[in-house]
Amino acid sequence: MTELSKKVSLTQAISTMQRIFPNDYKFYPPSFFLPADYNNLKEFCQRKKMTNRNAGSSDDIYFIVKPDDGSQGAGIYLVSDPSEIKDPSQKQLVQEYVSDPFLMEDKLKFDFRVYGVIGNINPLSIYVSREGMVRFCTEKYCKPSESNFGNLYAHLTNYSLNKANLSYVHSSSIADQENGSKRLLSTVLHQMARCGLQVKRLWRDIKCKSGPLKRFHDFSLKIIGFDIIVREDGSPILLEVNSAPSLTIDHSPNDGVRMKSVIDELIKVPLVRDTLLLVTDQLPNPNRRNGTEAAKNGNDRTSATYKDNRKPHLTEIFPNRYGYLSSHLLFVDNMVYIYMHFANLGQSLNISTSSLRRLFRECGLLRYVDPTELDAKISEISRKFTGDPTNSKGAVKFDSMGRILHYGGWFNDNGHRHPSLHEFVREFSINVSNFCVISGLPYHGFTELMIFAAERTLPESNSIVEQLKNVFFLCDSALRWKGVRSRRLRREEVEVNFEDGQ
Repeated sequence: MTELSKKVSLTQAISTMQRIFPNDYKFYPPSFFLPADYNNLKEFCQRKKMTNRNAGSSDDIYFIVKPDDGSQGAGIYLVSDPSEIKDPSQKQLVQEYVSDPFLMEDKLKFDFRVYGVIGNINPLSIYVSREGMVRFCTEKYCKPSESNFGNLYAHLTNYSLNKANLSYVHSSSIADQENGSKRLLSTVLHQMARCGLQVKRLWRDIKCKSGPLKRFHDFSLKIIGFDIIVREDGSPILLEVNSAPSLTIDHSPNDGVRMKSVIDELIKVPLVRDTLLLVTDQLPNPNRRNGTEAAKNGNDRTSATYKDNRKPHLTEIFPNRYGYLSSHLLFVDNMVYIYMHFANLGQSLNISTSSLRRLFRECGLLRYVDPTELDAKISEISRKFTGDPTNSKGAVKFDSMGRILHYGGWFNDNGHRHPSLHEFVREFSINVSNFCVISGLPYHGFTELMIFAAERTLPESNSIVEQLKNVFFLCDSALRWKGVRSRRLRREEVEVNFEDGQ
């Protein structure tokens, strides 16, 4: 999940899924990760401007530039043309700016911080908090122009940025927060409803769109934050995913003196409490027996009464509540199991080139893709996702403690190989930018390679979904013939046998 909190990684993940399910991933603005997508960005900008001219629209197009590992609004700026980007060679995200946000009477732009909890990845389980946070800009919004897009107080909602503005309104009570710069999500939903927006549909859309943001790798239970802006037409747009949202409940409204924030306390204390209850399997669940029945059967009376008399702050939205809306997306789990079978996840989350060659060989895909062409495609995708087509800048593997497991030589910018580990360490300490730790393709790079293979195995089809299902069938058949069973297949077989009483 930490990977998805990085702006470029999130864009790569969603862009890949948009190719497979274009109608299900419209909640993310057109996005480009540099330097790989710089030419695509220029082409998109030209097409958009031409479309606007042909439609007789005088609206300009703007982009927001964000450093990949930036936070709290640091390094973010707006541009009207790709040529204005300060350094296109740096790893960064460029998104089409959402210039039509929903505004209320105060004309201040705002966004939602919706808190979610990933209960499990395999099988997927997602919870969403009933209460969230809404962050407001401190100066009135107007559509960006050459004269105003430098005014970040009107365009960025980040708390760390806006709290420095004299117009920032701190809230000392629940009543105060109705006009504050930081408000409860429930309060703002009521305010938006008074403006005529159908907030029940909006909240349902937000929860439904949290489900598809899954990742392939197992990890422990985790609190995450979704940053969402609402368009003028009431549609939610995902801006970012934060894998480590702040859980502090204090702030410093006056002279740096820290004090408790009533807004943060109302949002975060129940969130953390219910997360701990979820960990210990004590979170109230409507599908469980009621507390009285549990107590009669000898369970702890106090615990059962507490669990069942309190409405939980967290609600499971997937799979229980909205899973049926995303069920058609889950066939890509087959890709996950193929990846897990061939990747050496004990050493790296990336899948090596040699493992990819073995996959194509053992699954019979070399009948459709020439080995030379396969290597060229791997190089092309590697360039897109890592910026290095050969991973020649580094061949070093580390364990979880940061100790070097393997050193395969290292090349500097002049193409000279450092023959010794000692020389590598000395050079690495001087210039970290010349170093690439991980080789191979990340999961979503692997997904692109599988899409390429799927298109080759079923060229007569125009449906990527149909093509992927075909290549999954080929891989599954080949692996079954070799006696391989994925964890999912083994689990399904056990469940079937158990139900049949065998």
